[in-house]
Parts: sequence; structure tokens; C-alpha cells
Amino acid sequence: EAIRLNHENAYAYFHRAHAHQKLGRYERAIKDLDRVIELNPENVAAHVSRGNAYSALGEHKRAIQDYDRAVELDPDYVLGFYNRGLAYSELKQHQRAIRDFDKVIELSPQDPSAYYNRGLAYWNLRQNQRAIENYDRAIELDPGYVPAFHRRGSAYGGLKQYERAITDFD
Repeated sequence: EAIRLNHENAYAYFHRAHAHQKLGRYERAIKDLDRVIELNPENVAAHVSRGNAYSALGEHKRAIQDYDRAVELDPDYVLGFYNRGLAYSELKQHQRAIRDFDKVIELSPQDPSAYYNRGLAYWNLRQNQRAIENYDRAIELDPGYVPAFHRRGSAYGGLKQYERAITDFD
């Protein structure tokens, strides 16, 4: 109803897009977010949200364009760097992902998922020791972070430290 009454209500388009995303209707979300950005080209959250919709559709290169714009508009916007790092990981551009997760950690050093995802990037580059260091930090920040134990166990296995791997898998 809000959009019908006011076609320039960016707030309503943004929140309808969010609802579409929650329902898996990413194309509809993108259409609404296009409108938000048309109405307010400097809406950082709209760029990130549209990037997330593109990523959900597997269009990671297109998503990165939105994340690039978001961090250009706000160089301290953690979610722009975080989600761009995830998109780079999906494209197997792990060095770029690491740079983005470095920035996330700089801006939000208590976020265990940033260390976990940076660890994944190192693991994918077969840098097991660096991966373990990141998983260690993720676990230190969140001792119940099960995926970090699993991945750390895999990294220990890659270093042929099988007893340590078993301990993490237990």
C-alpha cells in the first residue's frame, strides 16, 4: 500500500526487497533495490542488499560491482567488505577475499566469522598453517563455533597432524 500511495518511498521499496529476499524472490528484490538506488544512489545498504541478491542468484561478479560501490560510498561499511570477500571466495579469487576479510577484521576485530572466512581462503590456497591461525582466533572468540573446529581439523590433516585433526573432529 505504501508504494501505491507514494512511488518515491525508497524506505518501502527497500523493506519490500528485504521481504522478497527472505522468500527467495531475488529477481523481485533486485527490481525493488534498483528503484531504491534510482531514488537514492548513495544508499549504501541498498547496494549491499542488491549485491546479496545477485550473489544468491550465483551472479557474483555483478554482486561485487554493488559491494564495490558500497565501500566506495562508505569505506568503513563492514558488510560491504564482508560480502565482497564471500563473493570473491565463490569466484575462487582467494587473495582478494583475504584482503577484504583483513579489512573486516580491522573494522570489527571481534567477529569470529571474519577469521573463519579468512581461514577458508587460506585453506583454499593450501596455506594450512595460516588457515589454522585464523580458525584458532575464531574459536577463541566463539568457543562453540563448530565449523571452525571442522575446518581446523581439515587443515591439521593437510599438515599431516592427524592426532590434532582427530581432536578437532571429536
